[in-house]
Amino acid sequence: SQERLYMFEAAVKAFAPHLGVKEADLNLAPLKNPGSKAYDQILLLHMQALERLFDSTPKSDVRNSILNRLLERERQHWREAMKRLEMPSHLFDAVQAAVVRVCEVGGFERKDEAKEAFLKLSEFRGLPDALVGAVVTLLCEVYPDGDQGIAPLRPDPLYDHLANQRLEG
Repeated sequence: SQERLYMFEAAVKAFAPHLGVKEADLNLAPLKNPGSKAYDQILLLHMQALERLFDSTPKSDVRNSILNRLLERERQHWREAMKRLEMPSHLFDAVQAAVVRVCEVGGFERKDEAKEAFLKLSEFRGLPDALVGAVVTLLCEVYPDGDQGIAPLRPDPLYDHLANQRLEG
């Protein structure tokens, strides 16, 4: 939540001068709840502006283009964590399924809750306990929520995009 607030405030400060608004005139009070849906929209607009800055090629669906880039960035984090934890690459689909489950339930406060939920997923059937535990550890490292918890993927439309890709695939 703190990172979302920081990103939002940085985006507002970056765009304010280009919109002719002085930083002192900005009223951020209505958006102090980092879980607000408004943050998702603002962050997507910010990402769209950054994408246009770095890649001026017109895109037919800018929103999906942004979400594809963000999702690939997250997947790269998962791959790096898998290497660091010396996990076999064939577990990548299980990691994706676990991320979707975390998002569906809004996160887990404890590792044992996450492990129990993951064991119900088809991607985890027949996996040794150590590998299931490794996926839990990976997600605790990549999306920490307190000491033992796992936070959901943010912004929220990114989770929707991942879930839709998994359904289509």
